[in-house]
This record gives sequence, structure tokens and C-alpha cells, in this order.
Amino acid sequence: MRECIQSYLVLVVLSFVFGAFSWHWVCWLVYGVVYQPGTPAFHTWGGAALVPAELMEAGLDFVILGILLRVFSKKQFDGQVALAYFILYSLARFGLEFLRTDSLMIGGLKAAQLTALITALIAAGLWFWQMHQTRQAALVR
Repeated sequence: MRECIQSYLVLVVLSFVFGAFSWHWVCWLVYGVVYQPGTPAFHTWGGAALVPAELMEAGLDFVILGILLRVFSKKQFDGQVALAYFILYSLARFGLEFLRTDSLMIGGLKAAQLTALITALIAAGLWFWQMHQTRQAALVR
């Protein structure tokens, strides 16, 4: 039963990443890089050409999906795929926020960058702790 639930959760994580990839393409197709008159984004940014952050994030989502599939095929402990997602997506989001201009600032970082950095650090800490636990269990056997 436990393996069934774990497999289901991995499937949910992978589906979420694929959904995020698809959603960013839809955003780009609907709004494009230059926002159309009458949209809320046009009201804020006008007709200026913007960095296609949605497309970049979609591309990164696709790369993350590939990495997660690789991690899944070689996973060493339960939860490894989810932790990999939290680390990879948070780092991607941290970098992408440098290209965005619509964010709340906290200190020298955007709120989204700060959140992404904290998430990546916690997930990385859990990853290393779990790897240590897995190695310790292997030595006991």
C-alpha cells in the first residue's frame, strides 16, 4: 500500500510540472511578449516589448521534468523526486525573478526570490539529511 501511495505522489509531482510547462505556453500564446490593448498587463506596461519570462519558465519546467524523470528512475530514498522538484524549481524561479519587474522587494531581493531561496535551502537540507540517513541504514545492514 505504501509503495502505491508513493508512486501516486510521484505521478502528482510530475503531472504538476508538466501542467506548469503547459500553462506557461498558454500564457504566452494568449498574451504574447507585447501585451494587447485592453488587457490589465497593457494598462500596467503599455505596448513595450518585454522579456518572455513565461517562455523561459516553460522551457525550464520542461528541463526540470526531464531531470525529475531521471531522479525517479535512480531514486535512493522516498521523497527524493519531490525534494528535487523543490530545489530545481526554486532555483529556476530565483533566477527568473531577476527578469521580472512586477515584484515586491524585501531588502535587496524580491519577495519571490527570498521565498524561492528559503525553499531551496530547506529542501537541500532535507535532501542531504535523508541521504545521510539512507547511508547510515545501508551501513547497519
